[in-house]
Amino acid sequence: MKTSLAAQASTLFALALSTAHAAPLTIDEATYPGASGDYNNLLSPPLPEAVIFDLDAGTNTFAGTFGTPGDAGDTFAVRLATRQTLAGIHVTFATNAGDFNPVAINQGSQIVFDLASSNAPTPLFSLDLTGRPSAPVTFSSAVLDLGPGLYTTTMLTGVLALNDGGKVGYQVAFNVTPAIPEPDEWAMLVAGLAAIGLTAPGRRAFRSVA
Repeated sequence: MKTSLAAQASTLFALALSTAHAAPLTIDEATYPGASGDYNNLLSPPLPEAVIFDLDAGTNTFAGTFGTPGDAGDTFAVRLATRQTLAGIHVTFATNAGDFNPVAINQGSQIVFDLASSNAPTPLFSLDLTGRPSAPVTFSSAVLDLGPGLYTTTMLTGVLALNDGGKVGYQVAFNVTPAIPEPDEWAMLVAGLAAIGLTAPGRRAFRSVA
């Protein structure tokens, strides 16, 4: 019986390690290795396989720039692990705009943010940017309940630029709730603690003899 409980404890600890999250991601295309200042350089092509960012529990942020000339849009891929939930998205445009250098929208209002999944026929969340923001403006989604899987984030920005022709800064924040153990995993936790309790005296006795 002790061996069985000890095995369950070992399995539990392995599970805890596999679902642990070090910290939410903080990514900037300007400094991320291999991006060379543009998230599109992490796609396939030009790479044999696209870079996929595995989100962690908490607020994961991705900063970048886009706009004509030179960068008509950005796309990057993110992934949620088992039992993680994407609870909300916040998109901040014009992080580098100023009162004398607002964002110019060349073709009227446009959908400029799009979240998609291969499991859904239509975009899961889109944003339509209007006006000429001269300071950072944040758009927030409603409460989301998106589960594990691969998602693509696309900034459809061929019509945007700063008033002086420069690129527009932005930040996308993904709020992810952590994976919660299932009831059977809680049972494993209890069993594992029991195993530790049953085997600990023997280990102490062995050490004292040594």
